[in-house]
Amino acid sequence: MITWLPRYSLLVGSLLVLALGATSARADCTAAKLKAIGKKEAALLKCQAKVASSGDSSKLGTCESNAMAKFSAAFGKAGTCLGEQGACEHFADSCEASVAGAFVDTPPSACEAAKRNAAAKLAKAELGCYSKAAAKSQAVDPNCLPKATEKFSTTIANAGTCPDGGSPQALVEDDCVKPVVTTTMIGFVVLDICRPSVSVFFTAVPLVGAPGNAPQTSFTYEDDFAAIHANWTNLGPGSSHTETVSIVVPAFAPFVDSIPFTALADGSAQIVDDFPLAGTGLESLGVHGHFAVEIDLDGILRATSGFDVVSCIASAMGCSADLECCSATCSGGVCQ
Repeated sequence: MITWLPRYSLLVGSLLVLALGATSARADCTAAKLKAIGKKEAALLKCQAKVASSGDSSKLGTCESNAMAKFSAAFGKAGTCLGEQGACEHFADSCEASVAGAFVDTPPSACEAAKRNAAAKLAKAELGCYSKAAAKSQAVDPNCLPKATEKFSTTIANAGTCPDGGSPQALVEDDCVKPVVTTTMIGFVVLDICRPSVSVFFTAVPLVGAPGNAPQTSFTYEDDFAAIHANWTNLGPGSSHTETVSIVVPAFAPFVDSIPFTALADGSAQIVDDFPLAGTGLESLGVHGHFAVEIDLDGILRATSGFDVVSCIASAMGCSADLECCSATCSGGVCQ
């Protein structure tokens, strides 16, 4: 007997396959990017190892250029997923500078060359652990990272007593691995790579008086507007982005504003967005109106915060705090 499946069942099945395919593609992309970053860091550190071994830095630039070219090609083939190329390049370059700045025995030094090579292998191995986990959308193999660090410790001990920053494993992990990959606290499931950082604070410009110049958490309704400051770091140097600020107030239409900007040479940017308060009808919220603030970067949510706007209460309505009266004083339940 032939049983015919309903058309909607076939449609649901097709959509499920498409969704699984998209998830798999993102996982493969993330894994490929992590692998590419690990290879670039390793290649750059091996360039530094050659300098330490020979004492000749004349070929360092060519060696670094070759590593960068291979990285760019691999990163481009990875596809579209989390991780901006410029930011990832910046992290890899910072890794090289950090290790070279700590492993500083006078060349030629076989000891320093061995330690720099060990750092290269550790960075590549640990990012490789995360890459394999990301490809499967799973937690990192609990044996993968310890295996890498054990090999590193043995090589460092055998290399000798040349300078290595005092805590070479921590240095490599803090400057070459942790900035690149963001994971869950438990299981080390990859959440993000080359993640930008942002700090958010607010200042107010009142209708009368000088602008507020210190971070605040609440403002009175007398303020003309609140300026929302987003200070970005860990962006790709000179990279282009769009910051979108969404402010949600209960019972009001959300305020959304997008600002295109270009990061500075050090990968930072300071963006200020003015949110007008006067004439918005916020006084109908009562004493405290809470604003939920979300800040996206290129369509990805990167920060959430919030602050309160305090309405000025007319004396006839009574008061319970001076703040409710704004520039007046609350006395006996009345704004004076």
